[in-house]
Amino acid sequence: QGVENIVSVDRYLSFFIRTILVFGVGFLLPLLLVLLNFAGILSGARLVSWWRWILFGVFIFAAVATPTGDPINLLLLAGPLIILVGIAVGVCLLNDRRRRRKRAGEPEFDEFDDDITSPIDDPEPI
Repeated sequence: QGVENIVSVDRYLSFFIRTILVFGVGFLLPLLLVLLNFAGILSGARLVSWWRWILFGVFIFAAVATPTGDPINLLLLAGPLIILVGIAVGVCLLNDRRRRRKRAGEPEFDEFDDDITSPIDDPEPI
């Protein structure tokens, strides 16, 4: 028939598996940011202040991770990642606001040292 494959099977599978792994690892980054925020390690305000570096890091990751060197594939990976990171930062900001509201209703015991007891209200008579 005069037909032959230009790309071998092992090369195609290598390309396919690498692409799937890169997209999988890349899309776990926003989940990691939210996880660090819920653990209290990163605040939403800090992520907002770091937006330039996060954007730069996403584009560097996309440039290194894409199997081809063209800007179309880079944007196909970086675009959804930027959107997902933006959503993750929004979730972090909402979580920080929820924490502030929750702390506003709690009594403050910060003025006491660890070895000093805090006052306890007198019980009501029965």
